[in-house]
Amino acid sequence: MKKKEIVIIVLLIVFGFIYNAFEKGKIRWTDDFSRYFNERRLVSEQFVEFPQAERVFPAPGKITITNPAGEIHIDKSTDDQVHLSGNLKVYYSDRADVEKISRNVLIQAENENDELKVSAAYASAFPYQRLRIRLDLLVPDGVTIHAGNSEGIVSVRHGGKNIFLRQENGNVILADIPSSVEVEIRNGDLDVKNIAGNIAIDARQSDIVLENVSALQVTGRHGNYSLKKIKTTVFIEHAYGELTLDGAEQAEISGRHSKIEVRNIKNGVRLSNAFQSTLLEHIDGDVHLESRSSEMKIRHVNAKNMVVENSFADIAIADYAGENVNIILRNGNLIFQGKNISDRLNIESRQANIELVLGPLADPTFNIKTSHGRITNQSSLDLELFGERDESFANRSGQKPEIIIHNSYGDIHIK
Repeated sequence: MKKKEIVIIVLLIVFGFIYNAFEKGKIRWTDDFSRYFNERRLVSEQFVEFPQAERVFPAPGKITITNPAGEIHIDKSTDDQVHLSGNLKVYYSDRADVEKISRNVLIQAENENDELKVSAAYASAFPYQRLRIRLDLLVPDGVTIHAGNSEGIVSVRHGGKNIFLRQENGNVILADIPSSVEVEIRNGDLDVKNIAGNIAIDARQSDIVLENVSALQVTGRHGNYSLKKIKTTVFIEHAYGELTLDGAEQAEISGRHSKIEVRNIKNGVRLSNAFQSTLLEHIDGDVHLESRSSEMKIRHVNAKNMVVENSFADIAIADYAGENVNIILRNGNLIFQGKNISDRLNIESRQANIELVLGPLADPTFNIKTSHGRITNQSSLDLELFGERDESFANRSGQKPEIIIHNSYGDIHIK
């Protein structure tokens, strides 16, 4: 190979690493950069408050709330009416025009066709650097809520029906909601607890803490998620961050640049990941895992069928019990510790060293082959070992389970 070709290959490898790092962090970096120069950034920390009088409305079927900059807080009403109040914060470096800004704020509420529309606006272009508006609502049971906010916090507690929230640049808090929820959030954290219905989340640059919901669907990028106690199903698409799921009936997860930990799933997992580590622990039901450049640790699994595919990273499986295991591995090592396999263990691997620690097996069948590697047997099983040119074999005639391994460029150790 010529010197010029070697230099080109090295440059391409370096470029690949730089590009991957840039892709991983560019949205976070761009977001931080834009915030620093954000035209909506407040002029100072000094402000004057202007409380607004409470208004009361009969309960509608639906409430729609929009706020360009500030906060929205919704809680349960003690009567069958909607209570609306507000508060203005006018920020200043010079107090000369504070009163003028407060007088140009419009908080409108119109009840039309069984829908109460609440909106905050300004008489001219909204002065994002000077003004924040807080809207407080008390809402009766059974009222549909749609709310949107651009700068600030949104919280909904103890009520609402079929809630839809769209949030940009601010945190969202949801607690004790007796129905389903849909959330779109950007550049803020999401805190969710006790949702009686299903919840669907679309998140960007957002951390999520969630506990005790009926069913969950998440699509997100650039954020760390802690998800606990989902009663039924979980569907997750995640990229760039850490994802922890603890407790669900069934889970389907797709990750990229995601550090994933999944525990306590009752009825099976389908998971794919790339470029970060994956941990599964205390899983019942069928398991299907696909990964690339992701170290995989699998512990305490009781599955009728388990399929594991990985490349360019190791697989470690401990305390497995079930019927069938199929493992496909390229360019990584495998440690398999089985407690009980009733039917078949099938491994296809290349450029991999394999260590098998098998539980008590009454009369297993072994069909093991490795090319360009060695086979060693430290177990109590009587295996027939022999070699032919660059190939090594270990065989045993018996019943179930069947242990079938075809390996290339790696050793196999049986313990």
